[in-house]
Amino acid sequence: MLVEIAFARNGSTPEVSYGTHFFQDLVEADIVIVPIFPDDPGSIFNEDFLLKSPSMLKEIVPEAKDCEEVVRVIHLPIVCDAHYLQVFLSTHQQKGIGLFGPLLEPK
Repeated sequence: MLVEIAFARNGSTPEVSYGTHFFQDLVEADIVIVPIFPDDPGSIFNEDFLLKSPSMLKEIVPEAKDCEEVVRVIHLPIVCDAHYLQVFLSTHQQKGIGLFGPLLEPK
């Protein structure tokens, strides 16, 4: 899963990766793209969690250390007391929710 966060700037919200060749490559690789629009009144977004949790990017990809301002890799079981992110998506309603909890096996 790749999460893309689109904050509104100067009165408009930027487009997420839909429609690009990059998006098509992700779809073909069975990677789900989840856009988050924090400025949408119906969204709940914990920005502090993302900004204050330690990122493992430079440990995983040392040559990408200059990208730490825009790419974060957070090992959730370490920062969330052994909990994982459970994501439930509805493609019909184009809505989703993410919750922290114990590891669940897919049904």
